[in-house]
Amino acid sequence: DPADRERGLALLEAHGAVRNLEVEIRRKAGEKRWAQLWAEQLEVEAVPCLLTIIRDVTESRRVHAELRRSEERFSKAFQASPAALSITTPDGRIVDVNDRFLALFGFDRPAVVGRTVLDLGLFDTADGRVDLAPALPGEAANLEQVRAFLAKSGQAFQALTSRVEIEIAGTPHVLTFILNITGKEA
Repeated sequence: DPADRERGLALLEAHGAVRNLEVEIRRKAGEKRWAQLWAEQLEVEAVPCLLTIIRDVTESRRVHAELRRSEERFSKAFQASPAALSITTPDGRIVDVNDRFLALFGFDRPAVVGRTVLDLGLFDTADGRVDLAPALPGEAANLEQVRAFLAKSGQAFQALTSRVEIEIAGTPHVLTFILNITGKEA
């Protein structure tokens, strides 16, 4: 691409070097690829030289683009779900919730994110004990369990819950689905 070439030459002239410049290149057969370019002007025995390194980043860009699309699909499904959804750390600290969760429990987002489910008093239990064991790695756990919950208002309700372990940035988290079944057959 002539614009990439001009940009690279301008950087080289202004700074004497180019670092991590991504450019589109074309192979002899006409195939377009993406490359990361490093170049530096230097002298070897008083002879001006240009040291250049070109790394093909086409596959890396493809993988990153697919990851972004996957994250976008998850985010859309997370927000559009008719079930209340939460993402927590294994110890119950809330990382994110969907709008349905906020409506069901009567909280706003700043009141829940960063707090634990126990801090918020979401469980309606006589003895205060709650099973927060996360799912087994990569497997579903505690599928379709009926649990008693409390909304912020103090209103008790029964909900069908399922929890699965997910990984976010290499760290295990728990995705919980909560479906209010109060007044409905379970």
